[in-house]
Amino acid sequence: SDVIASVKLNIIVICYKYETSTLYDILVEVDRVLGGQKVESIAMLMHCCETQMFICFTDKKVFSCDSIKKDASVREFVINLVTKHMNVVSPNSHVDFLNSPSSMNSSSFIHSMERFTECP
Repeated sequence: SDVIASVKLNIIVICYKYETSTLYDILVEVDRVLGGQKVESIAMLMHCCETQMFICFTDKKVFSCDSIKKDASVREFVINLVTKHMNVVSPNSHVDFLNSPSSMNSSSFIHSMERFTECP
């Protein structure tokens, strides 16, 4: 796609099938592609609507202000990505949600994410 073609050389792109993947499948693919390598940042680009980003259809999982607080599997998914695959001791470590709805740019959502991932 155009997005993948525009990615810089030092960026690792991990694609998955929204319709058939589970949160577990996505984590397995990240494990496989990174092969134990820790990165300074993770950026996620997903389809979205006004209030949420769609992670996977199979489990009907989304990122939203509510799901971060109420859905343990979504929290565990993000925590797993951060703790297993990020170099969180780096001052440059961060998680980005690209194409996110404005509701996810609220200070409440950002604070919740920083609190449970311990990463800006």
